[in-house]
Formats: sequence, structure tokens, C-alpha cells
Amino acid sequence: MTDAEEEAVCQAVGTFLAQHDPALRPAPDDELFTSGLVNSLLVVELMVFLEGRYAIRFGVDDLDLGNFATLRRIARAVNEKQAAVRAGRG
Repeated sequence: MTDAEEEAVCQAVGTFLAQHDPALRPAPDDELFTSGLVNSLLVVELMVFLEGRYAIRFGVDDLDLGNFATLRRIARAVNEKQAAVRAGRG
């Protein structure tokens, strides 16, 4: 994933979060859970959004909240899922 692609995912997730709460404007490395910006219910909605937008699927093994701790980690999770799809593993 290029820096531009990572930034695009971060922006898409930031826009998604802002639609749920206009006050949510995290930076790429802001901790979303420990700061209280995001809860586990919103993560489920976020996963559904990401699956639809990027044509990927998250499984039970992906439910580690560490994958969704920051915008940058979310972008990396999306990249890993896209790579798995391209390799025929997703």
C-alpha cells in the first residue's frame, strides 16, 4: 500500500466516523478506543463499511480491536485483506 493509498483509507474512515459524530476527527495515529472516541459497537459498523467499500471480508480472527486501534492500523488491515483477496485467500 502506498502512502497515498493509506492516506485515502484514513480519510475514508475519518469521514465515516464524522458521519456518526461530527466531533470525531482523529489523526491517523490517535488511539480510537483508549481515548473513548470509538466503542465496540461502532467498530462493527465500521467493519461493515470497510467490507462494502473495499470488497473485503473480516472474519472472527480479525475481531482483534488492535486492528482498529488507529486510522493507520485500520488502513493496514484493509491492505492485508486486499492482498489476501488478490492472492485468492480472501
